[in-house]
Order: sequence, then structure tokens, then C-alpha cells
Amino acid sequence: MSRLLRLYNFDFIFAEDFQPFTVDSYTFYPIPERQPQRRVITISDDILRYNRRMHLNARVSIPVRQKDSIFRMGGRYSMHRRIKLLEDLLMVISICIGRNVVPKFCEKRIEFPLCSAKHCEIISKNSTELKTHLKTAITEIFKSEWQEKYDNGFHVRTFYNASSIFFTEPRFLEDVTIWEYLYYCNNRSVSYDALTRISLNTKINYLVKKYLVSSVSSIPEERLRIFSDIRNQLSHSGKLPIENPKSPFQYLDWDECKKYLELFRHLTQVLVFKTIGLDTFDQLRVFDVQSCLEELLRTGAIKKEY
Repeated sequence: MSRLLRLYNFDFIFAEDFQPFTVDSYTFYPIPERQPQRRVITISDDILRYNRRMHLNARVSIPVRQKDSIFRMGGRYSMHRRIKLLEDLLMVISICIGRNVVPKFCEKRIEFPLCSAKHCEIISKNSTELKTHLKTAITEIFKSEWQEKYDNGFHVRTFYNASSIFFTEPRFLEDVTIWEYLYYCNNRSVSYDALTRISLNTKINYLVKKYLVSSVSSIPEERLRIFSDIRNQLSHSGKLPIENPKSPFQYLDWDECKKYLELFRHLTQVLVFKTIGLDTFDQLRVFDVQSCLEELLRTGAIKKEY
């Protein structure tokens, strides 16, 4: 007999967008009276308050026998009980809908989220899309070669955690570690010393070509330099704007740097989802992510507002 667990923060923009659905023997249900009854017109203060508060507004029916977690393989709730697949599903759900979806029994954990919203964009607009995205992702994650290549999804967990960082600059630096890690995953035969001699710029170029614009035969080394220049500035000086006299982006003020920080966050989200079988450029079209990347690859800068 299955059990029902209560979940925090599992909702979409409109209550009617959440219909019960099942993925891998887990069935997710909304609690109708606790779902957001939003209208088309809302004020920013209402959105801010809603995104800060925790909302116990959904349930999940769990199977009698659960598979063990892949993302936290070997992890345990206690000495006698391993962490289960449910936590992987909730992690993917969270980064798909931009919400911290967690079970109520996690309230006593030190990593229990401080607010309901995550700092990533909504990929799944309703439960139908979410079910499709989840099934695709889980199919990929179950593959043994995927688990071996990506160390059971270390980068997915890192993106999930980075999306809970409140401030832009440390969130950017955490995203950089995802790119560094994924370069390593694709070049494991390279020695540690050799890896340390490869610039971040080269690694970003490689990953953009491999995962994001595979139709491009080569990317000039300087075209994506802005991201490594921002990383160097934050790592060595702590704050923006860029002060390096050799950087072609020394003229950028904070607001102009911010648009590149936001673009990098979106590109990181696209990159992570690409590794779990999902192409999300179309879901982020409102931010012109793909066209901004194409402009960056052509000119080395973004002229338009972002």
C-alpha cells in the first residue's frame, strides 16, 4: 500500500496548470485549496511575498518499494534506510519549475530551504510539460554510462544548490564550477596539471560548441572572453566592474556586467538540462538566450538590452 507525503512549494502560475500525474510509480497531487489563486494582474510586492513564504500545497503517493537515489547514491536517511529516488525527482522538479519543492519530513534538515523560489527560470509551465520533461530526464539519469560520466549527477546537484544562492556574484562563481566540472567530465584522460593550464575561456568555448551550438565548427578564442574576465575580476578583486587594463571589457559598468551575469546563468541552465536530454532554448526564448549567444559568438559582445 502506497503512502502519501506532503510537499512544499509545488505549484505553477495558475492552479489549473497542476493536474495529478504519475512518473516512475510516484503520483503527484495538488492540494487545491492551498494552490495559488493568482490572477493575470499581480503587484510585485505580492509576488515577492509569495516567493519568500513556504507553502505546504501538494502531495506525492510513493510506491511500497522505492529505488535508491542516483544523485545521492549511497546517502542515508539513517543507519538503516538509504535516500530514495523521490529526492532526485523533486530536485529535477525544482529546477524545472523554479521552486524549492521539498517533502515536509525535510524540515529538520540543515539544508531545508529558506524560501520557496529558486534563482532559475521556469522550464515546465504546467504539469503536462513537467511530466514529459521528468520522463526524459529520468530515462537519461537511469543510464549507467550517464551515471559514470557525470558522477551520478554532481553538476545537477550543484546547479540545484547554486539556484538557492541569493546574491548574483557568488551564484555566478558557483555556475563557473559547473562549466569547469563538465569540461573535466568530457576530458577525463587529461592530467590534473594539464587541466589547470587550460583557461576557463577555452573550456567554455569547448562546452558551448559540444552542447549548445554543435553546428559551429569552431569558436574564436576571444568571443566568449567576457565570462572568464568577470570570473577573474570576482576571484581576485571581489567585486565588479572589471579592472584588468588588458581586458576589452574594462569599460563596462555594473549594470552592463550584470547582463552578462544573467546570460551566463541562463546558459548554465541550458547546459545542465542538455546533459539530461532536454533542449531548453525554446523555453527561455522570452530572454533571447539563443540569439544573445549567437550575437556573442559573432561579435564577442552583446549590444542589445538583456
